[in-house]
Amino acid sequence: APSVPSGPRMWLAASGSSGVALRATNPGVGRWLGPHADGRGRAVQMADLTVDVAVVGGGPAGYVMAALLGRSEHSVALVDPKPEGAWPNNYGSWREEWEALAASLQMPELLDCVSTNWAVTDCFFGGSFDTPDDERLRLDRAYLKVDRLRLKALLREKHAATGVQLLEGYAPAAAIAPNLFDGGLVHDASGSTLTVKASGGGGGGSGGPTM
Repeated sequence: APSVPSGPRMWLAASGSSGVALRATNPGVGRWLGPHADGRGRAVQMADLTVDVAVVGGGPAGYVMAALLGRSEHSVALVDPKPEGAWPNNYGSWREEWEALAASLQMPELLDCVSTNWAVTDCFFGGSFDTPDDERLRLDRAYLKVDRLRLKALLREKHAATGVQLLEGYAPAAAIAPNLFDGGLVHDASGSTLTVKASGGGGGGSGGPTM
């Protein structure tokens, strides 16, 4: 679904094969990160931008999606409310599934985005129903912990290499059903328009200008 970006008052519209048009109605006050930034994420002049796809959401899924679309020669805008921040969650995976993911995505560098490896996995179920706290079930299966900082840095490098536009902002809408949101999104015959707010230097709260 079309979506978009950061800065002062901005809006996005998608119209058929023409792609997604991102325009700043008050240019010069927002933050473009990536190919159009000055290298430090400072406020820089924003020009109108048209892309094939806009991805809203700065988690691992959004970053991977933008990287794959960029690699497939689509022009992409990625909206992230905290592009310089670390992802808050811990991520783990069975070793063989992480290796399969790296092969499937054709990203062998994912194997370098690991902070800890365990040859076996201990599952603890103690502490209830009179089960001793140290009781465990050992699985002869390797497990790993993902290095979140390294993973995000890797995907940022891939974005830069393929021209993905990283925009600092967020969409102030609440989900009322899967993939259905209650505000800020309008569809008509010409395409779709999504209201996005600036996150103010990575904040993501109220007080940022409407885009």
